[in-house]
Amino acid sequence: MNSRHGSTAMVLCPTAFLVSSVVLLACDGNGGAPRDAGVEGGPVDGITGATPGVTTAALSELHSGYGNADCGGCHGSVHLDGFTGAQCVTCHGTNGAPVRPPDHPDGDCASCHNSHPELAFASPNDCRGCHRYATVATCSPVETYDAVVVGAGAGGLAAASVLSRRGLNVAVLEQHHQVGGCMTNFIRGDYRFEASLHAYDGWGLSTLDALGIGDEVEVVRGPVMYRLAYPNLLLDVPADKTAYRNLLKTEFPHEAAHIDALFDGMTFTNIPAYAGMSLIEAIASHGIEDEKLIAVLTVLAGFLSATPDALPAESFIGMWDAYHSMGYHYFVGGSQAIVDALEQSIEQAGGTIKLHTRAAKIRIENDRVVGVETTDQACYDAPFVISNASLPVTYNELVGPEHLPAEAVTELAARTPASSSIAMIYLGVNRDYTGAFGGTHEIFVNTSFAVGADHAAAVRCLPEEVSYVISNYSVVDPTTAPPGKNVIVLTVDFMDYQCANQWRWGESYAAYNEYKRQLADILIRRAETHLPQLSEHIEVMEIGSPRTIEQYTLNPQGSWAGFAFAPELDPVHTGTIETPIEGLYVCGAWIGGAGQSVALGTGARAAGAVLANRREGTNASNR
Repeated sequence: MNSRHGSTAMVLCPTAFLVSSVVLLACDGNGGAPRDAGVEGGPVDGITGATPGVTTAALSELHSGYGNADCGGCHGSVHLDGFTGAQCVTCHGTNGAPVRPPDHPDGDCASCHNSHPELAFASPNDCRGCHRYATVATCSPVETYDAVVVGAGAGGLAAASVLSRRGLNVAVLEQHHQVGGCMTNFIRGDYRFEASLHAYDGWGLSTLDALGIGDEVEVVRGPVMYRLAYPNLLLDVPADKTAYRNLLKTEFPHEAAHIDALFDGMTFTNIPAYAGMSLIEAIASHGIEDEKLIAVLTVLAGFLSATPDALPAESFIGMWDAYHSMGYHYFVGGSQAIVDALEQSIEQAGGTIKLHTRAAKIRIENDRVVGVETTDQACYDAPFVISNASLPVTYNELVGPEHLPAEAVTELAARTPASSSIAMIYLGVNRDYTGAFGGTHEIFVNTSFAVGADHAAAVRCLPEEVSYVISNYSVVDPTTAPPGKNVIVLTVDFMDYQCANQWRWGESYAAYNEYKRQLADILIRRAETHLPQLSEHIEVMEIGSPRTIEQYTLNPQGSWAGFAFAPELDPVHTGTIETPIEGLYVCGAWIGGAGQSVALGTGARAAGAVLANRREGTNASNR
């Protein structure tokens, strides 16, 4: 199988990925972390090994700086200036900051407190990260809103933006120190890295327009979508659909008539004709038999986190036609540009975004939602709640099976997370490789034409054999790195969540670090076939795994694509924004499937359902 991770926008999350484990010691006056030996002995700046969920990373009284808010005073370069001091709490805990008493307002801290003026913390979100509420038996404090959104990923931000701009008083609760979920960039030294987006489909641009932010982002679109590198075959896939058809007919003349039939048939308007077919079956229905051609045509199946023989043709065709008919796009500033525009629209419309605020329970009375309670017993009352948390977390943890009909519990139990078989190696390099990409920003490197080859390699955890993508984001967005430098990302196919005892996470955190580094070394050496001497030019390296996604998004098994396809199921309760609980709606990849534009669309639909429900309630009260 030849596949790529992405969908309308592939998803993997950022932040403190591991290169080396740097222990937080007492400040020695030099500041920062030591240099770490790089790939093949090259110089790579060391990044700390802190990640949420690692108990050894949490600070205690034994830390010499315990109670000191100026983390950067001793550790300013540990993350190459990619983090502010107030964000350290995500991995290292509150560092002894005093708790807030019950009923203490959760508003503008700076108006009453200015205890860290030299650190320029942003009030109230940065303050909230360190100064948690003292836990009490009942809700304290209590705030009231028209609607509460749980999770500030793509769907949650879209929902909050729509509702805020329609005049509703909305609160967004996000457990992380930043919004966006997997739609983010992160900075390390000279480099700004895209966490997830490979390309955005043309159809999705209309979603941005509908959200009122289409003019707030700068779209980039080139003549070449991507370069395919197979054994003895190199193809630059044109963005123009007619040009792509002609290229394939030139490369595979014996399949020319079948190629025409496929391009004429596999269109968005003709999707119903492929109902019940897998992608492989759909291609075979047009008489195509050449193994190499099938591999080329199905290369984007991984964008939906599925193999071509398991992926429903209907799902693939919509994405494939949207890309080839309406464009394969990127944005200046990456997916962060979309997030920034949505965040700004929420705040300008009077909405409230609360970071470092993790939902613990969606409160329900008489089968109707009444609000959300957080992990520190703050309560946010509202007649409507939209959950952008994963559906398993929403139903099993935040709602509780006791509030669900038996058939919903059974259906949820029958569904499994989509494969999160992905690793990403983020590289900041001091060499310009743009000329090696032939006018595109991505090279898809495939080891075999055989369907299923990647999956077989993944099951055995063989990084030497899996396919991977080389992305050079500096091609489409020169602002990612200084002139002469590039941001290179290696996206690895099908290195499963369970690989090597969950990437040796179950063995020890140090073993997990070392295993990731070993995999990175292998992939970097393989990439040197296309980018000569790559290992000698690395200045910054970060490595993400399925564990990374799980830790930062709380998605089960780190699934960035939601549920696995289950054609045998009729997803009555797990494939819709509606829930069995009055006033509760859900959104995100676990409802609509993989892809940023898809997740944004589910958020907009959930917001629309809230507005419709409010109108119906108003009309009923007037009758």
